[in-house]
Amino acid sequence: MRPCRATPELRAKDLARDNETRRQRYADNKEKRLAANREWKRANREKIYVNNSNRRALLKDAIGYHSLDDLLLIRDEQGSKCPGCLRTFGDEIKATVDHFVPLSRGGTNYPANIQLLCGSCNCSKNDKLWHEWTG
Repeated sequence: MRPCRATPELRAKDLARDNETRRQRYADNKEKRLAANREWKRANREKIYVNNSNRRALLKDAIGYHSLDDLLLIRDEQGSKCPGCLRTFGDEIKATVDHFVPLSRGGTNYPANIQLLCGSCNCSKNDKLWHEWTG
């Protein structure tokens, strides 16, 4: 077996060539790639929402993670209704992630600490505990 004769200079040259090839391929197919990305985003809004929700929790140093399947299970357990106002989730009333113990008060991002509220209830609850908000 022959030893590898690639020098750091040759590796750097190959890397530069590969990067240039990638840049050119991207430029040649830019509109097609952007259209495909837009279509994926349109078809996967829920996944994007969950990823953004998990990212916000990470930025607040909260432990835990939830998936789209977790949220769908929670929605089904709640009967597709907001527990605050009892309105049914649908096209006009969007479900938003709420934490029983808010992340700002040390709550986790695990599914056990999550419920789904409509946007207006979630905004009015803000960072209160459930019993503080419901009175």
